[in-house]
Amino acid sequence: MLLECDSATIRDLRNALVREGLVRIRHERGDKQRQMLALSPKGRRLAEKLQALDAQIAAVLDDAIESNAPHLKTELARAVAALDGMALAERLSG
Repeated sequence: MLLECDSATIRDLRNALVREGLVRIRHERGDKQRQMLALSPKGRRLAEKLQALDAQIAAVLDDAIESNAPHLKTELARAVAALDGMALAERLSG
């Protein structure tokens, strides 16, 4: 799946990531228009937390599917409700 967005949106996203200290910009030698983005140490730590969170969610969903397949819709609604009031930043701060 490709993400379709214009250059202004990409620039704003890049600037926000830099401002938050999640990525660093490196310019190509001889080509100031071309920029290489790399995760900063803070960005790597966040990515690791997101990977761990993704693994936890996958494990919960796998268990729900295996043990509660007939009640999957109810279980998914319960999981969504449990996460609904919690911002992603709150989930990652732990």
